[in-house]
Formats: sequence, C-alpha cells, structure tokens
Amino acid sequence: GLAPLADTPGNRFASDAALMDYAALGLYVLASNVPAYRGSLADGPAGRLVANRTEAWYAAISGVIRDQALRQAGYDRSRSAFLTLGTLAGQKARRRDALERAVQAVDA
Repeated sequence: GLAPLADTPGNRFASDAALMDYAALGLYVLASNVPAYRGSLADGPAGRLVANRTEAWYAAISGVIRDQALRQAGYDRSRSAFLTLGTLAGQKARRRDALERAVQAVDA
C-alpha cells in the first residue's frame, strides 16, 4: 500500500485511515515520512516511512517488489497490527482506561 503525502500545513492534520485500510488488507505499507504518519502502523509494525524524495520512493518500492520475504512478513505484521491497534476489540483496554480516567477526573 502506498501513501505518499506532501508535508504541507494542511496535511499535518491528515488521518492515517488509508494506512489502516492497507493494513486491514494485509498490505505492507510505504508512507511518507511526515508528521501525520509518524507513530502510525506504517512507522514500524506494518511498513515503513519514506522520505519525500523521488529516489527514496523508487528505492523503497523497488525493494519491496524484489523482496518476497519482506512482503510476506509485512502481510503477517500488517494484519496483526491492524487487529491490535485498528479495531475496537484491539483498543478495548486503552478505551476503558481513558474512560476510567475521565470518570475519575469528573469525580475529583
């Protein structure tokens, strides 16, 4: 899955929804190394970030095409990361903790 994104002021608030879609499909993700994608699934568990330069994208895409083991491992990691980070069931503990903190703040 390819997710190029220009580093512009408006894109700093972009969503990583496309990256979640790619991970749900089990695709290894190459995404621009921009603030909106840092810390996302593409920033480690399901892919990697690529500098916004033509030669960097060429090298990244070429490397993924040539490396079947990387694509297979990327599939396994993408699906796992999506199920852990991108679903309500996977986020259950974090959501419960956030709700409990909010209730405690109101009670205080």
